[in-house]
Amino acid sequence: MNNYVFEFCFNPDIDQDNIRHFLDHCLSHLSSSFQDEDEFYANKVQLPGGLDKIQMVHYWEQHKIQIREYVQQIGERFVYTSNYTASYIQDLSGVFTELDELANNSMPPNSMNTNNQPEGTTSEA
Repeated sequence: MNNYVFEFCFNPDIDQDNIRHFLDHCLSHLSSSFQDEDEFYANKVQLPGGLDKIQMVHYWEQHKIQIREYVQQIGERFVYTSNYTASYIQDLSGVFTELDELANNSMPPNSMNTNNQPEGTTSEA
């Protein structure tokens, strides 16, 4: 199912408006704190909303520039849930920050030495 969602439903190469489906998905999975149940915010744990986190990271890395440009073109839009109303203008910056953090934390640690060779090797023959 994840392949279908990311490769078809969210894919801007098929239809640029598929970006809206991705953004609406993200905004429909905001979190609230125990102290303030009226305040909702993006959280990298809840953001995937049941979708595969790694596929979400790959999607974000592949399309983030196009997504940011799309948001600038369409302006304000709202996503309504049973608990809150999310705003593209007010809430997407937090979503983008969390997606960037999710992508940064999902990258494998650098296993190259200073010569750009795998650890334990040198460039000498």
